[in-house]
Amino acid sequence: MFFYTTIIIAAFLLVLLLLKKGKQSSDYILIGWITLISIQLISFYSHLTGFIYKYPHALGLTLSLPILHGLFLYSYTSELTGKKVLAKPVYLIHLIPFLLLFVLAIPFYILPSETKIEVFNNESKGFEWNSIIQIISFLISGFSYSTASIIKIQKYKQDIQEHWSNIDKKMLVWLEYLSIELGLIWVLVLFFAGRNKIQL
Repeated sequence: MFFYTTIIIAAFLLVLLLLKKGKQSSDYILIGWITLISIQLISFYSHLTGFIYKYPHALGLTLSLPILHGLFLYSYTSELTGKKVLAKPVYLIHLIPFLLLFVLAIPFYILPSETKIEVFNNESKGFEWNSIIQIISFLISGFSYSTASIIKIQKYKQDIQEHWSNIDKKMLVWLEYLSIELGLIWVLVLFFAGRNKIQL
């Protein structure tokens, strides 16, 4: 029920954003972010129900996606604070960690379907190194982007203190809370990852 509800909510928000008139860069970033969340929710649900095992070639295709959450947060924050990061070619550098994780997972992607299922059912046996690299990358990226977003918000608040509207206040406070919460999530991930086996 939980996954059904969250998937429906994410889809509803996505439709609202797609139908919005006069979309700005921040809206397109939010569309991309909600799409990412929706894909991951569907992936989690397919694993939970075992549906994914009917299509084993799709196993692991979403492994690298979590590293993009921090980037989406930072991009969204940058756009709302007047920094047009998407307009800069150098922004593509931020995608390198995601691409590297994808490349590192290729040895798993090319495995036969039966072997993929076996790896998933045996706590990533033979690919523990990949799981460790993934979790370390997620933690560094997530915590770094959350911290960078908080710093950017604080600097923006100082720069426009005299002309700060109520709408600006509400938006930036919401973003600041979101950045802090995402940072805490990564700290919790680190804590539990240290106490449990990390699985591909």
